[in-house]
Amino acid sequence: MDWESYSCIFQSSPHCNCSGNEEGLKNISEARIETVKAKSRKRKDDLHLKLLEFSPPALKKLKTHEKCISTYTSETHIKRYLRKKGKDGIEKQIKLTRSTAPFVWKEHCLFCGVIRII
Repeated sequence: MDWESYSCIFQSSPHCNCSGNEEGLKNISEARIETVKAKSRKRKDDLHLKLLEFSPPALKKLKTHEKCISTYTSETHIKRYLRKKGKDGIEKQIKLTRSTAPFVWKEHCLFCGVIRII
């Protein structure tokens, strides 16, 4: 991935909501890049693999917002992300009451909810 066209390396990530704002961008230090790689492995995403494609001089050109990198490397956010992702590695959709079909008294069984045939 060519991040030189992006303003923030987390811009295309669901973990960032900077929406292309170039204000407050900072270069990432080598130590911070190593932290991002470690947190990427912990999150079980592929960011650390993408960072391996860059040469050391190119890594020094990468930029991010302080809030974006802090959110990505936060233990609390990582735990929340892994909990939402689930054990199978696929992000779970939380089933909301309003996302199910409405119960129609004249058509559904009161006890099991199955549509009855009249």
